[in-house]
Amino acid sequence: MAATHIPMTRRQLLQALAALTLSHVSAAPRARADVPPAPFIFWVERFYRAQLAARLMREGRATAANQQGADPSLSGSLRVHLTPEMQTLFDAAREKPLPTDTPDGPILDYVLGWGALPNREIKLISVQPASWWQSLATRDLALVTLSINGNERVLTLTGEYSAETFTWKIADIDYGDGAGETLRERLGAAG
Repeated sequence: MAATHIPMTRRQLLQALAALTLSHVSAAPRARADVPPAPFIFWVERFYRAQLAARLMREGRATAANQQGADPSLSGSLRVHLTPEMQTLFDAAREKPLPTDTPDGPILDYVLGWGALPNREIKLISVQPASWWQSLATRDLALVTLSINGNERVLTLTGEYSAETFTWKIADIDYGDGAGETLRERLGAAG
């Protein structure tokens, strides 16, 4: 028996293609809200690029080159990018007055670390995942290497994914100055 050829109209062809496409889309696994869209280190790199661009803008040293690619949604206050627990510590520390023997102006920048005084040249060198042994206790760690006036510093950020806001939040920052002081310890001492 010979097969007969039935011509297909353009409309029928488009409907068949649409049905095939929709069947594949509906069969694809849905993205879960509790699964980050990208690893923490990618968010940290975007965060630091935005923070450095915002700093240059505040200091009046912004150029098209050093603002290129900065995500404005990540250039706001550090408080916005902290976990709820860290925001509470941050608010408590802000309400407590500084001791009278505290020098004028902060020597520690909460985002950039020690020595990041105004108008200093600060460059983002790298953002890398932590070593396997550092990640044993906490899996979402990022090592941020900054150059402040030519001196390299390494910060260790601990992240926590917020499914409610679909973004990463900072759970702590270790400033790596040898004393192992962290943002959590600093805010706790001030609060």
